[in-house]
Amino acid sequence: LVDIYKGQKYSLSQAFMHANMGSMTEYKDVLLDNRNRAWIAKINAFAAEKPTLFAFGAGHLGGEKGLIELLRKEGYTVKPLKN
Repeated sequence: LVDIYKGQKYSLSQAFMHANMGSMTEYKDVLLDNRNRAWIAKINAFAAEKPTLFAFGAGHLGGEKGLIELLRKEGYTVKPLKN
């Protein structure tokens, strides 16, 4: 997962999480998807106040329900920081 994160291959993060969550896959909606949706309102509120840096674990970034896609749907430009 560290290699996926460092390599910015976020599309692979969901497959990795699914393959390694074991019996926890049935809770993916609670552990990732619902939290991601809930964060969007908070991100909107904080970002409206002042410029803000947000950082999240790799498991929250990729996929249709991941933060990158959700933020883009909200109209944000999402880009990784460069080393």
